[in-house]
Amino acid sequence: MNSTVQVPARLLRVGERRALLLLATAMLLATTWCPPLSGNMVQAAEQPEAPSETTAPTERAAPAEAESPADSPPAERPAPREVKLTDNIPWGQPPIDYHSTAAADPVARLDRLLASGDVSLEPAGPQGRLVPLLRLLEIPQSSQVLVFSKTSVNRKLISPASPRAIYFNDEVYVAWVEGAGSLEISAVDPTKGASFYVLPQNEQTPARFRRERSCLACHAGATSLNVPGHLVRSFVTREDGSPVSGYSRTSHETLLSRRFGGWFVTGQTGQQHHLGNLFGTEAVNGHQQEPGRYCNLDDLSALTDTSRLLTPHSDLVALLVLQHQLHGQNLLTRAGFEHLLQVRSDVMEHLIRYLLFHDEPALTEPVAGTSPFAKEFPLRASPGPGRELRQLDLHHRLLKHRLSWLIDTAQFR
Repeated sequence: MNSTVQVPARLLRVGERRALLLLATAMLLATTWCPPLSGNMVQAAEQPEAPSETTAPTERAAPAEAESPADSPPAERPAPREVKLTDNIPWGQPPIDYHSTAAADPVARLDRLLASGDVSLEPAGPQGRLVPLLRLLEIPQSSQVLVFSKTSVNRKLISPASPRAIYFNDEVYVAWVEGAGSLEISAVDPTKGASFYVLPQNEQTPARFRRERSCLACHAGATSLNVPGHLVRSFVTREDGSPVSGYSRTSHETLLSRRFGGWFVTGQTGQQHHLGNLFGTEAVNGHQQEPGRYCNLDDLSALTDTSRLLTPHSDLVALLVLQHQLHGQNLLTRAGFEHLLQVRSDVMEHLIRYLLFHDEPALTEPVAGTSPFAKEFPLRASPGPGRELRQLDLHHRLLKHRLSWLIDTAQFR
C-alpha cells in the first residue's frame, strides 16, 4: 500500500467530531501498539505531515548527577517482533488463552443468566428456540439473510430448497437450518475475537450454550487472518448448492459483480449485477448470457419456499452491512491479538483503511433492500453521534459518512 489515506474534511462537521476523535484514537493505537513497517502515513486532510520514522529524536540533556534506582525511568517495552499478516500467531496461549472458559461476549453472559435461572429459553413455534433467542439477544428478524451453498457444518441439510437463515446484530450471529438439532451461534468477545456455540433445539435438553471448538477448523485460517473469526464467501453452486468456484473472502472492498454467490438476495441493484440467486448450470449459463437476469428480485417464491422462515426476505442491505462488519471484526481481532502477543504486522494500516472505506468500489446506481432492515439499522446505536456512523447512503456507497460504525462497538472501545 503506497497511497496516503486521507480523512475527509467533512468529518469535522457538527455531529461528527466524536467520530473523528475515535478515529484519532485508532491512529494513536496504530502507532502505540504496532508502528507501521512502511513509511505510509494516515493523516487528516489539509494537516501537515507527521515526521517520518527517519527523523532524528531530540537529544536528552545529561543529568547533573547519577540517578538513584528509585528515580530511574521504567525499562522500555521490548520492540514487537515483526510478522506478516498471513502468519499464524499463538492465540491459544496466554495472555489471550482463547480456550479458557472465561468469556465476555453476549452469549456467555446470557448463558450465565440461564444457569442461574434468571431467564428461560423455551422452544416457541416451528423454529424451536430461534425466536426467543433472537429476542433475548436483541437481534432483529429484519436482519435475515439466506445462504444455500453447502459451506457450513450442516451442509447435508442445506440446499436452495432449504437455505440456512442467518440473523445478526453488532456482536452476535445466529444460524438456523430446518431439521438441525442445534442452533449455531457465534459472538464477538472484545478480547478473544469470535467465539462459537451451539444451542440444542430439543425441548427435553436444557437450554445451555456449548462452546464448539470444531468450528475453528474453518474459522481460524487464512480467510479470517489466522485468528478466530467469521467468513462470508461467494461461490457459484451446483443445483444442490455444492460450491463450484468463487471467492473465499468478500467484504465492502469486493466488486458487487463478485458478491453473493451461494446466497439468496432480495432487493434492487439496477443495472449492477451480482452472483446471488444462481444455482445450477442453467442459471449460471443464463447469467453469463444476460448478467442481472436473477437480480432485482423482490421475493424468492420462484426459487425457494420461504414459508418456513421467519420472513420471506434475504435483504440486500443486510448483506452489504454483514459483509463489511465481518471482515472489519476480523481485522480488529488480529490487531488486538498482535498487541497482546507483542508482534507486529501491517494490520493497523489495513484496519484504518478499512474503517475509512478507502478501497470501497462506488455504486453506479442506487440500491435498496426489501425488509425494514435499512430503517432499523441506524436505530441500533445509542442516542448521540453514534447514529451518524450508521446513516446509510446506498446511492453511491454503503454509508453516508466514510467511517465505520465498528468504532462505536465494544470490540473497538
